[in-house]
Amino acid sequence: FCLGSLPSSSSSASNKPGGAGLGGEVKDASFFYLDRIVLAAVEKEVLLFSYALPDTSRAGGSTHNDIERLKARGSFRRVGALQGAAERVTAMAGVNSFLSHLVLIAGSNRHVEVWDAGAGKLVHTIEEAHERPVHALTLNEASAFASHPAESHDLFLSAATDGCVSLWDLRTCARVSRFTGHLNRIHPLAPAFSPCLRFVAVGSEDRHAYLFDLRSGSGTYLEKLGGHSDVVTHVAFNPLHPQIATGCVDGRVRAFSD
Repeated sequence: FCLGSLPSSSSSASNKPGGAGLGGEVKDASFFYLDRIVLAAVEKEVLLFSYALPDTSRAGGSTHNDIERLKARGSFRRVGALQGAAERVTAMAGVNSFLSHLVLIAGSNRHVEVWDAGAGKLVHTIEEAHERPVHALTLNEASAFASHPAESHDLFLSAATDGCVSLWDLRTCARVSRFTGHLNRIHPLAPAFSPCLRFVAVGSEDRHAYLFDLRSGSGTYLEKLGGHSDVVTHVAFNPLHPQIATGCVDGRVRAFSD
């Protein structure tokens, strides 16, 4: 990963804490490239930052000195920016569990762009991926408890308020499957892959979470997980056991087991 090859942009950002900020609202942020880079979606571009954490071992000679520890500050430096054709970035995704240069960016124009962050170049554009702007992108990352062929990491999910979750293959940038049946018209609901890569889960505005069979290709749900009092916005699979957790607008996290 050559940081020097990344293009800069016209946006200004301070390299010191408490600086001028990032030039706009931060839509999303995540670690990238095995925690070496931080991605931040700001307005119409995705900014890339390298960073250094403070050395708390030097804080007054003791790591137990909270006052000195809080005074210690790290640093960050913008090393590039990826700006597509859309007026606003609505979602982004980058792999962090293994080394990959690819970054996915969804925009207000309903397109999904595939970027090579190492070269700072746009690789491919999936035009009009959904009927409405994509609000969530989920890449299939590696699992320490499951073994899959390398091609499985070319799969990703997208979701929008058109009531559809789409499965895509990066090798062809084509849609493989569509998962429907859940209700999604207002809230951003992020789908998730199961570690075994057999299932896809997504929340719903009808107070349920939906589970789909990834391999069947039918697109119809296998099961509805109820017991929620409001919109289910988040879902997450246990990396080791057949369990799923759901996050609800009512502020509760619920766990379901096979």
